[in-house]
Amino acid sequence: GVGDGERLERAVRQLLDNAIKFTPSGGVIGVKASQLPSGHYEVCVADNGIGIPANRQGRIFDAFYQVDGSVTRQHGGTGVGLAIARRTARGLGGDLTVRSPADVRVGGSVLNGCDFRLTVARESLDELEGRQ
Repeated sequence: GVGDGERLERAVRQLLDNAIKFTPSGGVIGVKASQLPSGHYEVCVADNGIGIPANRQGRIFDAFYQVDGSVTRQHGGTGVGLAIARRTARGLGGDLTVRSPADVRVGGSVLNGCDFRLTVARESLDELEGRQ
């Protein structure tokens, strides 16, 4: 629909903001974009930050859920960004998933904090490009 391109851009920006927020000074953040065998497009944002405990990963996409209140107070944020980003990805025929610890290589770095993968259906992107 109208505005999907802006929503997709905000979703990717949310992943980058999170990576920056939870990666210590001097840490590394990597971004990869690829087309999957399914035809979906994927943006992977990975970092070597603090990671997310396994028992909390299923809830980080719930609106207002905070992994650690003290970390959130330290870093700011309302807790709705990932929920909105996942809803955007699903609305475009894809999804948003997380893996932590990660095991992603970007350039010469191995990133083992969080690995967020946002996918969208090729057809959705074709529609977006047709509107511009």
